Amino acid sequence: MARAARYAASSERCTSQLRRKLRDWGAAPADAERVLTRLVDERLVDDARFARVYAHSKQRQGWGALKVRAALRQLSLPDAAIAAALAELAQEAGEGPKAGADPRLLKALEQKARALKAQPARERSARLYRFALQRGFAPAQIRVALAQLGAPPEVEAESPFEE
Repeated sequence: MARAARYAASSERCTSQLRRKLRDWGAAPADAERVLTRLVDERLVDDARFARVYAHSKQRQGWGALKVRAALRQLSLPDAAIAAALAELAQEAGEGPKAGADPRLLKALEQKARALKAQPARERSARLYRFALQRGFAPAQIRVALAQLGAPPEVEAESPFEE
């Protein structure tokens, strides 16, 4: 129990990470669940808090909401915790139906566009679009950002991905 508590206190952890670590340490499944229950009761492990911290951390690294959601799901977090963390990010970013392009996305696209200066405009726009998709931004957000950067309109309409 003490080892698990130290592990949980050293950094923000979710229950799936702690469960995996207890299994790696050779704890019996019943003992691992008992330890997890106690750590959750003592609030050393909180999936909702972990989801918020993780989402903010990844957003600062330039990840979009889709990539953050996928990573949180891969950690087996509850859907409610994921939704709350993503809603908090969207609210802080001021995203809404009439919002402009995400400033983080614009900055990343501008940096990438500088590296692609020699490309024809159509190819450059397609590469920027794929780059933003890999970062986890929604297709609609990407189209808005590319329009702000002056991408050719025909490239924006070619997206095979829709929300």
